[in-house]
Amino acid sequence: MRWFLAIVMCLFVTACLAEGTRELAPNAMITVNGRMTTDIAAIYIGNSDYGNFANFDDSDNSTRLYIHIQDPQRECIFLGFNRGQNPSGFNSSFRFHVKDPNGQIVYSSANVNGGNQQINSWEEAFAGPSALKGPQGYDAIEVTSSMLTQNSWSGPGNYYVEFERRSFIPGAYYISLWDITVADCSINPMVERKGRIWSEQWALFSPPPTFFDSNFDRPFNGSFFIAAPDEEDPGAAFITRMDFNGSLFRGAAFSVALNNFGAINTGSIIENRKSVSSQNTIIGEYPVFLNDPVDLYRTAELGELLIIGSEGCLPDNFCFNARSTQVGEIEILIDLHASDGVFTPNSEDVLIYYDIGASEKDQILCIPWNGVNGLGDFVPDTDLDSISVFTSFRQGIYHFPVYDVEINERGFRLEAVRPAGGDPLLFYDDSNIPFASGTGSPNVDLDGCITPCHSWIGNVDLASYGNLNTINSWWYSRTLTDARVIALRNTEMVETEIRFCAGDEIQFGDSTISTEGEYVFNLPTSEGCDSTVVITATRVDFLAVIQANQTQLTCEYSQIVLDGLSSTPQNDIRYIWTGPDGELIEQPQNGQI
Repeated sequence: MRWFLAIVMCLFVTACLAEGTRELAPNAMITVNGRMTTDIAAIYIGNSDYGNFANFDDSDNSTRLYIHIQDPQRECIFLGFNRGQNPSGFNSSFRFHVKDPNGQIVYSSANVNGGNQQINSWEEAFAGPSALKGPQGYDAIEVTSSMLTQNSWSGPGNYYVEFERRSFIPGAYYISLWDITVADCSINPMVERKGRIWSEQWALFSPPPTFFDSNFDRPFNGSFFIAAPDEEDPGAAFITRMDFNGSLFRGAAFSVALNNFGAINTGSIIENRKSVSSQNTIIGEYPVFLNDPVDLYRTAELGELLIIGSEGCLPDNFCFNARSTQVGEIEILIDLHASDGVFTPNSEDVLIYYDIGASEKDQILCIPWNGVNGLGDFVPDTDLDSISVFTSFRQGIYHFPVYDVEINERGFRLEAVRPAGGDPLLFYDDSNIPFASGTGSPNVDLDGCITPCHSWIGNVDLASYGNLNTINSWWYSRTLTDARVIALRNTEMVETEIRFCAGDEIQFGDSTISTEGEYVFNLPTSEGCDSTVVITATRVDFLAVIQANQTQLTCEYSQIVLDGLSSTPQNDIRYIWTGPDGELIEQPQNGQI
């Protein structure tokens, strides 16, 4: 009971000083298969499927385990690890190296193994280094400020740790208990500087509690702080916290990496964000921290969106107009299905996305639409008088693709840390995954769900929802929404054919047609839209034949009938009769007079 009370006091009374096991395995006791055991979230070293995370002399800087040092002349690093093990449970010794931002080694350890490890228990790892915490902590290795500056690096920068396998057993290995703590060592007592440990692509492993358990039995309960940089201000960021505690997220080995585009980065926004079947497509981009990096990033500035309306005419020159004070993403829902404000897949509803770049800030933007609904058909003119349009402006976009995570039974939680606000909704599109989630969670949610959500389960040995697939989720730090009903105007098109006699001309507006061909005229309609008139002109060769029933008038024969009905072509003739004085004779349209 005393041991349990000590843990409670560390949790709720004192400030435990550590970065590592404390954040990724926060629970002293959890229940697995009916037995009590300890939270463990091991760092997984040297597996190419997960980026060769923190491997010695690896050239991929996206999978490095970074330690940010703000002032190497005042700060120091405390480090501690327990022995390594391979996924089969055999011990695997290693040594670690700390390198400065130029890649020069500033410290190399002795071999770390079962008889020479700094951390011997979860309690020690959770508490932190004894130099800061006292007897409850572990006996840490200190990399002093003089070591950090020995190669003439003197300013802020990202140092990093690399692990070198020293065991004869080949292959990847994991380190179950670990801690890296940065402190200001120039003052007494020393002060920890949190939010300094990060990577763009973490590789983690959840080892089985006992020999009889599976790698998929121990859940991951850790949390991360993700920095989505502000494009307008490189020193600022949107900070979101992902919390897996209680999620029953069980993937054995898995990566944690986030970016601004999705599971792939080769297509449209809509395709990039879809989950990918039977491939590992994870690409890291954002720094993923264990605590809020308050020393590294200011809080990003929130923007505002002004909906100006629409202009132009469908289908070729129509725009929704908007203006934003900051970069971000605009989403427009053209609600043609039920006017319920909800996007319904495989219906008439349309979603349009537009990324606002830095050069487009404070500019009136044209976001085009061609008048085609979600089923690929043009919206009828009669339906354009009243269209429900929902516009969302979003900042701080995060995509979280995970590969080969078989079980995410409840889903993780999201918290908007900086700027503060309502917790983000989670979005996903798993339409490429040919399985049901097994939890009742739909395969697609483009309206956003309140976390925890986007859950799934599956057989760890067979093809299933998460097994050997890349499942992507995304969210935004902040969303503004505008809803309105608008009337749209449509472009009209008229097509007609005309025939003219050889040598004649036809006048259309200010244009003269005197040769055969197709003529296109763009004219404004009364509603202000463009109309297109297409005239197909054909020349007709003619022969006028006038016959008379007699040649002169007499008292006996006082009437002459003039007959033009034998003229050609019959269907293109208009008859105009005039007398000797040049006056029109009545009913000139008749073929006889």
